[in-house]
Amino acid sequence: MRRKVMTKKIPDYWKSSLSDADNEVMNIKKGTVDEFTSAGGRKIYRIFYGEKNLFRRTANLSSAVGAKNKDYFADKKSRSYRPTLLLIGCQHGFEFEGSVALLNIIHAIETGNDYAGNPHNYIKEFLDKINLIIIPYNNPDGRSRVPYETADGLSFEEFRYYDQGTWSDGTLTGWPGCKELHPMVGDRVGFLGAYFNDDGINIVHDLFPFPTAKETKLLFDTVYDYVPDLTIMLHGGTNSNPSILYPEAVHKMYADKSEKFAKLTIDRMARKGFKLNYHSLDDSTADSLPNYNIASAMTNACGEPCVVFESNQGLDYRGTRLTMDEIYAEHIILFEAALEYTAACRND
Repeated sequence: MRRKVMTKKIPDYWKSSLSDADNEVMNIKKGTVDEFTSAGGRKIYRIFYGEKNLFRRTANLSSAVGAKNKDYFADKKSRSYRPTLLLIGCQHGFEFEGSVALLNIIHAIETGNDYAGNPHNYIKEFLDKINLIIIPYNNPDGRSRVPYETADGLSFEEFRYYDQGTWSDGTLTGWPGCKELHPMVGDRVGFLGAYFNDDGINIVHDLFPFPTAKETKLLFDTVYDYVPDLTIMLHGGTNSNPSILYPEAVHKMYADKSEKFAKLTIDRMARKGFKLNYHSLDDSTADSLPNYNIASAMTNACGEPCVVFESNQGLDYRGTRLTMDEIYAEHIILFEAALEYTAACRND
């Protein structure tokens, strides 16, 4: 497929490349950085702000629940406890709108302003109360296959080519066809889309509870060690309204927490003129298979909600096409709601 020549000006704040992440991380002084590697040997950064909680852990979550007390896994009742928010960008390599926002948030924390000159004072206020963990690019392998800085203005077909790839006959794998082969390797595969790491693993549908991808293992180690009160995985949803997807194959207690966060975000979005889609667990139909993906698995691994946020991507396609400014704005609203929700967990 021929690449479309992108002639539009990219806003100065729109930092979407792996090198942008490298440059940002080099200047981090207020947080701590752990560095990991992807299947293809590329850098994955985990940035931590705050003070790590010391849980008086005597059991894993399963055993603690069996003992009728989650505190044996993670006691969050101490006066020194700091609620934790985990934000994860770019699990699918051509869905990096959230990564743009995350790099700006890191820049604001470190320098006082994002790349657009906005101070985001609310972040500084909440960082006195909570821990914040940011993984800007969880799938740098996939991101490396995308030759664009933005999906804005691309055709649907070209986006699908780079995001999900092709079969060996050149036809688009499309959605959900891109999930019928896992890992995406072998004679059937043509161009390996950005959905996958270099081993052909779609991290969202790795093997649970025994993940084969290094990227997946990093996420499970993070939620096990830090037990975040809220985890948000940032994805792109073509030209849809922004959406929060709840973890399906989980206890209703966890789904209810997801809905509480979603309602808070819906209210904040509405006040800024955005519509947020959310379907509760009660909306699912009995004859449909529960979507047991990484969000459900991570929720069950730590006993706290992990949700997916699907962003608008501004394609030249049907639906509601948002501008890059609007896409960035919807992420900032999401982060505001996430910080508010997480801080309130201290008193739950």
